[in-house]
Amino acid sequence: MSRLLAAAPEPNPLYLPGRWMPHLGLTRRVGPDGLALAHQVLGRHPDLAGVFDAARTFDSDTQLTVPLPLPPA
Repeated sequence: MSRLLAAAPEPNPLYLPGRWMPHLGLTRRVGPDGLALAHQVLGRHPDLAGVFDAARTFDSDTQLTVPLPLPPA
């Protein structure tokens, strides 16, 4: 995945190989206390399997989202 991100036009240096950590954010605007409470109430969830079908990069300074190309099939 990091090779795909590195091939994007003007890649963000944080996305280059060795720097990027794949992640999925499912919460927004949850403070540390709320997050700690959610973990306490919900406990550990099993790992989930999925299929990669799209990627994008988001620049929090400019608020711009740029789609990234899909890997070859």
